[in-house]
Amino acid sequence: MKKTKLLAILFALVLVLALVSCGGSKDPVDTKAPDGTQEPVVTEPPRPTYARELFANWQEYTIVYEEGASDVVSNAFVQFNLKLKEKYNFVIRSNSDFLMPGETAPEGTLEILVGNTNRTESAQVYEKLKANDYFIGMVNNRMVIAGGSDKATAAALEHFMNYLMEADGVYYPTDGYTYEADYVVDKLTVGGVDISEFVLVRGNGMSVNNRNMVNYLCETVANICGVDLEMVLPSAKEQTYEILVGNTGRALTSKELEVGTYSIEQTDTKIALYGNGAASNTFILNYFIQEVLMNIPEDNSS
Repeated sequence: MKKTKLLAILFALVLVLALVSCGGSKDPVDTKAPDGTQEPVVTEPPRPTYARELFANWQEYTIVYEEGASDVVSNAFVQFNLKLKEKYNFVIRSNSDFLMPGETAPEGTLEILVGNTNRTESAQVYEKLKANDYFIGMVNNRMVIAGGSDKATAAALEHFMNYLMEADGVYYPTDGYTYEADYVVDKLTVGGVDISEFVLVRGNGMSVNNRNMVNYLCETVANICGVDLEMVLPSAKEQTYEILVGNTGRALTSKELEVGTYSIEQTDTKIALYGNGAASNTFILNYFIQEVLMNIPEDNSS
């Protein structure tokens, strides 16, 4: 395979703060990792020992979930509702957090908030969570079940089902419970800019395997530094800082390439990973993940 342009992008990724012990997008496609790669997962700790209280009046609550939730969250939410019905023979009310133009989110209502809803309690929790972290607990008079990413929210719902739905009733952590995952570094910057400032733009017409690789790239970033990269399509408004993957229509990915060739380019505000053909896109994405993101220098230098 011919390489048309491969800039020294390894030196554009600057890892900030000391390394910690290794460990631990809203996209509707299957997020299974491509063959030959290991799918990152949110690891569950041993059965928790936190203090619990009986959630005596949970049947008076309404479950509120984020409008337009991904399949990952939606599927977990369905299982959560089914488990409540199966265990307690009660169907709890549920609604999305959709608001009409000019309408404001209600305050003080009895709600179980799932994911990053437009309620103030969700925002208070969400801003403190990294990608693989999650929280379960009462905030004001509302139950919040939320993760720093869709997969983490699904993990929070699973935790609730496994540890807080008992034969004698539903419980909640007395002081709230936060699961904090392990990350390789505290912060990751690209050209001096925190990677959380970047949006990933996924090109049009990508193959299923290419889309899976893009999802895997996002999960790799999440596992390394705890940032849940926002993923958008080229039709979205152009942002200052973007990671461009495939044929996005942006200037950096509009150059003609020979069949079977690929390119990595970088400016002060953009990183472009693209090739001519699905195989080329797969190669350059895999190279970026394996040789750049996973090649963390032990001396913390770029």
